[in-house]
Amino acid sequence: MSQFCADCFKGGVVSGEPEGNMEVIASIDCYVSPPGPKTTKAIVLGYDVFGFHVVSPKIIADIISRETGMQVFVPDALMGDYVKSMAPAGKPFKKHGLISNVVGTISTYAHMISAGALGVMKRMDREAMTDRYLSSIKEIKEKRGVTTVGMVGYCLGAHFCGAFASQPELINAAVLCHPSRTVTVEVIKQAKIPLSFACAEEDFAFPEKQRQEIEEVLKELDVQTEMKVYIGCNHGFAARPDLKDPEQKEAFEKALTQTIEWFKRYL
Repeated sequence: MSQFCADCFKGGVVSGEPEGNMEVIASIDCYVSPPGPKTTKAIVLGYDVFGFHVVSPKIIADIISRETGMQVFVPDALMGDYVKSMAPAGKPFKKHGLISNVVGTISTYAHMISAGALGVMKRMDREAMTDRYLSSIKEIKEKRGVTTVGMVGYCLGAHFCGAFASQPELINAAVLCHPSRTVTVEVIKQAKIPLSFACAEEDFAFPEKQRQEIEEVLKELDVQTEMKVYIGCNHGFAARPDLKDPEQKEAFEKALTQTIEWFKRYL
């Protein structure tokens, strides 16, 4: 579980009423945002460990679709095997003392155990998930008239953005929101598409040293790149914000705008 941290299992829900529908694409259930203007461009969203247990990825997909004019597809890559209980969002670690950090982390891991998160992590098969994303993207291109695809990933989903960034024939631009340790320097060195990172200042799953190393790699790539660090934010802020907290709400909205503008520019 080294690629996960306590913040992977807590946060808030982006509530709302989804405007799209569930469809079957490449034998996989997939949320599809409402069709907008006819276009050959589309976006695939990679969700986090809560999958469709929460409505957040559908609402975020609808917003991205509405603002870009591109249809957004969210494959159910976990096939319904989600973490089904979320610990409450907390403040970034720097804003707490050592004792409250330790107590908060222990409390979150206890919540993970009670929510069955450890079982989900044990059963998780990244190779199978990779195949599901691949088959979904290929069918979207073959049967939906799509020629250009962007991908945005949150936490777990960002892993696949990194994995596919070396395949410009598959996806054409990507946004990685608070990724994990599996998005390594070696992975990013292979990137051949425009890449945007939305990072948390405090992120146990994507520590500062790794973030800085990847930032240096981005400067050397022959593609457009950017990395934005959201001060005062924890891992998960772009997918699971507490929208009642003004700071988290602002960071969530800015990261969402960052994603939308990247796809407008590079798709």
